[in-house]
Amino acid sequence: MDKSMIPQTPESELMPLRCDPHPKQVWGYLREDEAQRLTWLAAHVPADKAIVEIGSLRGRSTCRLGLGAVAGLGAHVWAIDMWGPYSVSSGLKGGDQHRERFDFNIDLFGLGEQVTPIRADSRAIAKIWGAGIGLLFIDGEHTYEGVQSDYEGFRGHVIAGGWLAIHDYHEHWEAITRFVNETVLPSGDWENVSLRHTLLTMQRSG
Repeated sequence: MDKSMIPQTPESELMPLRCDPHPKQVWGYLREDEAQRLTWLAAHVPADKAIVEIGSLRGRSTCRLGLGAVAGLGAHVWAIDMWGPYSVSSGLKGGDQHRERFDFNIDLFGLGEQVTPIRADSRAIAKIWGAGIGLLFIDGEHTYEGVQSDYEGFRGHVIAGGWLAIHDYHEHWEAITRFVNETVLPSGDWENVSLRHTLLTMQRSG
């Protein structure tokens, strides 16, 4: 699909945060307008449904999800990342250092009870996952097989009306864009598709 055909997420569906410290100081690749979109989505997830993040690194997006949930309906955030010696998604080494910084950032924003980190392969977690998901955010392994396994492993748990967000839908990340265009968008499972820079979001039909 041509990206120009996907509508831009409106300003009314972004949620800026006014707090000190501000989570944009957390290092990461998420742009501020993309972060505001995630915050808005997290705020609308019911308290009894899960927010699942695949790919956390230092917690830039995790903090926005957690703060959005706190400001909204109170859904719990499950942050899945291997924090391994080498990150396929970011191309960065030093998994333990990133995990330490993740923990620091979660504490900095007082999200220790709102966010549960899971240090594991997302494919292994998908096999045992059983809870309904109100927001699934995929930003893990940036290969065709990686995004495919994350999508296929968790999509069945996204509730009707729940949200899917996929980061780096952009020509630079050809594998992600190709998988989305070949599988996700034509599936008929999603509606209300919109794009904010490289953050593609859509809502479960039905």
